[in-house]
Amino acid sequence: MIKRVLIGLVVLLSIVTFIFYYKLGGNQPLEFRMATHPEFYIAGEYFKGRYNDPKAEKLFFDAKARAERSKDATLMIINYPSEEKGKVIKQFIGAAMPQKPDTLTEQVEVRRVPSQQIIFTTINSHNFVMPTPEEVRAEALEFAKGKGVEIDSATWETYISERELKVIFPVKE
Repeated sequence: MIKRVLIGLVVLLSIVTFIFYYKLGGNQPLEFRMATHPEFYIAGEYFKGRYNDPKAEKLFFDAKARAERSKDATLMIINYPSEEKGKVIKQFIGAAMPQKPDTLTEQVEVRRVPSQQIIFTTINSHNFVMPTPEEVRAEALEFAKGKGVEIDSATWETYISERELKVIFPVKE
């Protein structure tokens, strides 16, 4: 009797878990495209440290606020490769915009990123069920191979909204 109840609970829990996973967008396939990204500027700060460092969180929310103050800006993180994978991250966290900002209220660095070929995908799901960066990169490498190009080791993450993330891989020249 107890066995049947436990089996029923496990089945019910599995169904509920699947429904939540589906509703949060966990079933979304990654669809890659190749395009030319226009030149842009990113106003922000470079960070090197642990993923859960409070400074990274502060930089993220400062950049988010900066992006929200401008109608043309979006929150962007440029991820650079790290020799200490999993321990140390290297990122430039800022607000990306099509033109160089005239004035800045904070002391931030402004970097110009020239127009270039990119491979990108848009992920429309909750952070809880998004694919890992490694999974996205693996699929981008496959797509690039099929197109006969190579992707750079850096990636750009553009945060369009709470549940929409555009992951961009610059193509090597």
